[in-house]
Amino acid sequence: MNDNAKCFIFVNGEYKEIPYKKLKKMREIDTSYRARRFLLFHGMLMEVMENDFIEYQKHLRHHRYLAFMASQFSNIPFHDIYTIEHNIPLSGEESIRDENVNIEDTVVHRVMVHRLLEGLKTLPQNEQSLIEALYMKGFTEREWSKISGIPQKTINEKKGRILFKLLKFIENQK
Repeated sequence: MNDNAKCFIFVNGEYKEIPYKKLKKMREIDTSYRARRFLLFHGMLMEVMENDFIEYQKHLRHHRYLAFMASQFSNIPFHDIYTIEHNIPLSGEESIRDENVNIEDTVVHRVMVHRLLEGLKTLPQNEQSLIEALYMKGFTEREWSKISGIPQKTINEKKGRILFKLLKFIENQK
């Protein structure tokens, strides 16, 4: 490294710029400077905390490992990934398993949605329309009252009865 290269050392809570030549002398004279950690950025040395230095070294090792693995095996672009069953291309995001997804919860949710949809089919058309307006289209009871001309209180009562019917239907489907 050039003796006149910039170095930044941490002194009294802030960075101080010194030439590399001075840093070398300080490391020879003061043993505490030998334990300090520096990273090279754009041709300059910058003092960093020990944990930052360790994390940076981990990152470098990981990067070297990935580069090595890429040289040993061919990389597979996301657009070349296909489902085995249907030979349908997947996006990269679809092909990576989400570790945070609970499969049991997902299955139970899908079964309940299926049962609910089956229950909706058993309702008369006017009740289906009310549930669709409130839950699928997102109207409030007051908004649907203005649109349909049905009093808001009646809508609320009907909604309660319909939800109870759907609950009983789902419970009986077990």
